[in-house]
Amino acid sequence: MNALPRSQHLMRALCFSLFAAISVVARAIAADQSAHFFPVSEGSEWIMDARLVSPNGDVTPTTAHLLIEGPVEKDGRKYHRLRTWMDFGASKNTFTKLIRADETGVYAIEEGEKDAPEQKEAAFPLKIGLSWQRTSHGGTLKDSVIGIERVTIGDTAYDNCLHLRTTTPDRKFTEDYWKAPDVGSVKSVMAFANGAKIILTLREFKPGK
Repeated sequence: MNALPRSQHLMRALCFSLFAAISVVARAIAADQSAHFFPVSEGSEWIMDARLVSPNGDVTPTTAHLLIEGPVEKDGRKYHRLRTWMDFGASKNTFTKLIRADETGVYAIEEGEKDAPEQKEAAFPLKIGLSWQRTSHGGTLKDSVIGIERVTIGDTAYDNCLHLRTTTPDRKFTEDYWKAPDVGSVKSVMAFANGAKIILTLREFKPGK
């Protein structure tokens, strides 16, 4: 009569132990490699295949670029300028911000906004379930660490990618993005309340110096 309950208890214990072990391993990977998910070195460039999906489902392919430029001194701190743009025919819509990284996280200042404060873009050590808030263009954003996952793009598989999610308080905007160790951004999916999406996947990464 007691065999079944003992068996069930043992199964629950084994499942719990396995789940705990997986959780500890995933957290350890994220924590140990925190800085490696956010390479900040001059000359690093990410070329991304971009798909702009309209609310009615029309898809416009284009190319997105992320480029880390030379050092900039501001308020006694050393930053690098991160330049982001997409190709739309002969025009380029460019966005820039100053970024730096230390043992506590990644920090950024958005350029083009007067007296823009420094924001924490990632908090170290990274752990699954960790979240933090920042502001961007006057709005509040919440960033969360979702997990460690494999991302496959074409014939290339990126292991142990950090999956993060950015949301607005009203949930009208969500971005899921993945960063591979020593590579950084490999995939991003931005979803808007009207059904529009922007999907980026890494085509080429050129490491800096």
